[in-house]
Amino acid sequence: MRHLRTTALAALVLSATGGLPPAAPAQAAAADLYVDNGRSCSDTAPDAGTEQDPYCSAQAAADAAQPGQTVHLSATDFRTGLHLTRSGRAGAPITFLGTLIPSARHEGAQSRIGALTVDGAHDLVLRLIQVADGTADVTVTGSSRITLDRMTLNAYQAHTTPTVHLTGQSSDVTVSRSWISATGDAVLVDQGVQGAVVTTDNIDTWGAGAGVRVLDATGAAVTSNTVETACGPGIALGAAATGTTAENNVLIGRGDTSNPPQPCAPDRADLTVAAGAAGTKADYNAFHHTGDHAMYSWAGQPYADAAALHAATGQGGHDLAGLTDSTLTQPALIDSADQYAPGELDTDSWGHRRVDDPQVANTGTGGGYYDRGATEYGDPMSIHATPEQRFTGTDPYEVTFSGPFVSPWGPATASLDFGDGSDPVPFTGADLKHVYPKAGPYAVKLTVTDVAGTVTFPQTFQVQEPAPPKVTVDVTPWAPTGQTGPHQVWITEHLTNSWPVVNNTVDFGDGTKLPGDATREVTHAYAKPGDYPVTVTVTDGKGQVGTTTAHAIVGDGFVRLTPARVLDTRTGGGTPVGPGQSVKIDVAHAAGVKTTPSAVLLNLTATQPTAAGFVTAFPSGSPRPTVSSLNFTAGQTVANAAVVPVGPDGTITLYNHSGTTQLIADLNGYYTTAEPGARFAALDAQRVADTRGNWPTGKLGPGGTVTIPLRGGVGHDYVPEDATSVVLNLTATGATEPGYVSGQPGTSNLNFAAGQTVANQVTLPIAPDGTVTLFNHNGQVNLVADVQGSYGPTGSLYVPATPTRYLDTRTDRSTFHAGELRQYRIGGQAGVPAGAKAVLVNLTAVNPTAAGYLGAGDLIAGTSSALNFAKGQTVANLVWVRLLNDAFDLYNFTGDTDVVVDVQGYTM
Repeated sequence: MRHLRTTALAALVLSATGGLPPAAPAQAAAADLYVDNGRSCSDTAPDAGTEQDPYCSAQAAADAAQPGQTVHLSATDFRTGLHLTRSGRAGAPITFLGTLIPSARHEGAQSRIGALTVDGAHDLVLRLIQVADGTADVTVTGSSRITLDRMTLNAYQAHTTPTVHLTGQSSDVTVSRSWISATGDAVLVDQGVQGAVVTTDNIDTWGAGAGVRVLDATGAAVTSNTVETACGPGIALGAAATGTTAENNVLIGRGDTSNPPQPCAPDRADLTVAAGAAGTKADYNAFHHTGDHAMYSWAGQPYADAAALHAATGQGGHDLAGLTDSTLTQPALIDSADQYAPGELDTDSWGHRRVDDPQVANTGTGGGYYDRGATEYGDPMSIHATPEQRFTGTDPYEVTFSGPFVSPWGPATASLDFGDGSDPVPFTGADLKHVYPKAGPYAVKLTVTDVAGTVTFPQTFQVQEPAPPKVTVDVTPWAPTGQTGPHQVWITEHLTNSWPVVNNTVDFGDGTKLPGDATREVTHAYAKPGDYPVTVTVTDGKGQVGTTTAHAIVGDGFVRLTPARVLDTRTGGGTPVGPGQSVKIDVAHAAGVKTTPSAVLLNLTATQPTAAGFVTAFPSGSPRPTVSSLNFTAGQTVANAAVVPVGPDGTITLYNHSGTTQLIADLNGYYTTAEPGARFAALDAQRVADTRGNWPTGKLGPGGTVTIPLRGGVGHDYVPEDATSVVLNLTATGATEPGYVSGQPGTSNLNFAAGQTVANQVTLPIAPDGTVTLFNHNGQVNLVADVQGSYGPTGSLYVPATPTRYLDTRTDRSTFHAGELRQYRIGGQAGVPAGAKAVLVNLTAVNPTAAGYLGAGDLIAGTSSALNFAKGQTVANLVWVRLLNDAFDLYNFTGDTDVVVDVQGYTM
């Protein structure tokens, strides 16, 4: 049955629930022994067992205990078993007392031991102890006047031995107010045992075990237990169990609940009494069962219900049947037990006294108000006095106490002592305001009086000083869908305030603001990708201000295109681009582009330059950044990939710094949120191909191709299974004549001269078989490919950034030396936010003293290359760099070189 009991106050809540409890019994002030292995302890010291120097083991205390002493066990796990052979004496038992933990499920049993054996002892009391070795074996043999009270005996390992076994001519053993579970029998009273009492226990069994099984024992009492079984009987009395009573029990035959459920024996019954059990009495029991078996088996004869049993045997005249789960707390069980049943206690399994429910007629014996089962249904009175400092009045120290005031069993009154020296005042549950003199802790007391008496519930309440408002903000990007629109974020405010807020303004960081006066959740759509500071400012009624800033970072997906040439100054009447001159490219209207992109992926090529120089690519209409996208020397043909933000008019601008040069631009894809796009997954830099080792066929000849497996084979899982494109750093070396390599004929991804070693980033589609194919235009050349990342449905959106120089070793004279590995922390710098997953950079080597290469990313020195260069050559390459804890590595293979790193964008 449900028991609504009186509890102490929860934090910040004064609450009286249930009937008023009895006073707690006083503990013995002397003759105590202590056991605590959770602190300094000893089993052998001269003063072992004192509170200052406790025993380490419960067994040491048991071996030393004298009649009348109490052994206090701390709330720890003693693990080993306990074997008791020493005895107390009549009126002066040895008591083993565990630690009471009121927050536990049934208030205690927190002192854990292994298996418990009482052997040949008498006058012992064990209370609030948990036997937890997996089998929870408790054996009492050849012993007398033994009490096991408020124990926790949980057998969670499958075994057939009983959880509690009373045997060996034992007498007057009581198992009371305990929680017992079993996979065999929960309690077994063996033949020869006399006067055993199993009372007011909560028992649960699995399998075919019985809740309580009494064999050839005499004078046993099985009283007021709540027993739930799977396939076994709740109570089973053997043939020679003479003079045994089974009264006031609640028996629940739930059936097997394992998965899959196992069938129970068809002839089982909830209460079984064997033939020849003379002097047995069974009455005032209540049954809930599944209906697929008999309620009783008496002398081998099944009986479906109490009426049939009573008609045949005269037993069970006051039994209740047909209960369901929902009625186990209903009036049928309340005030209907036999008060005079052998073993009946005046408190229930929680230690609460028996109370009379005035709303239920008394149908039991004696006073008529004892309940059936292990739990007494208590007074459902509920009074809550919840203190709240609302800051709605003029005084900051005003506190409002409120809560329901419910007393179904009769009139009750309550008063509040505010703990500040003022007089207590009546409390009815309605809002009750009180002004404290200052901030600080106050000992508030709720005193409740009803027909059962008066009790006081204390609680400390902290009156706070009024504080300025504090606000934090969570910003969550939404993936682009038809419902949310592009670049949309969800902004959630979290506010802590004393006085009410009168103004709450959100500045989205893009020139728009949203005023208001309450904490809220809002959405906002940005016009383009980027990193936007979201600032929330709140003002309370006293003019105090709180503010915070978070960042909304919105990005775009990648749409890959069949490479298309969008600029070639050598053809169509074009002219070379002179020093300081620029050329614009309309990329928004290029073939395959469906909407104005936020950025485009190009392969830029300079050819026939008349002087050393560089090209800068940037969005039209924006100031030209002081970074380079492509570096070259006089007469050199060189290519570099570039991701370029697009201007408002849909164009980009290419600026030539010095000399005259022809420029070529091939469009490979673009970034947008206006249509579904792929997400970027940064990968650890790994070498996936190198034809210098005759892999797979050695150098590529003119018109030759090489196919690179990226996934689907042993050692080939370089990219995610759902990747649709791969980003490679492609290096050509040992070319016999000038030429180029591409992902397909007709466009160039990598240009090279005879004998030159040169690298470029390429983005290529992945074939259905998990491969990419490269085409060599003319001559012979070796190719090296290092994977940097991939595009697919999973990953991160790209956020283009204003090209920003992050590193230039020329400015701080930190030139890289041969074999040098450095780590750089870029998160939070150069426009890259902390927490970024990867950063797209233009990596440039300047004036190297020897031919070599640079590695970049989260790498072990020398495992892959990101940029190759010749002695004295200034060369750039676009590189995706995976970040770890906002940082990346740079490695220089040989010689000395300066390094420049220009940020182009990032992913989160």
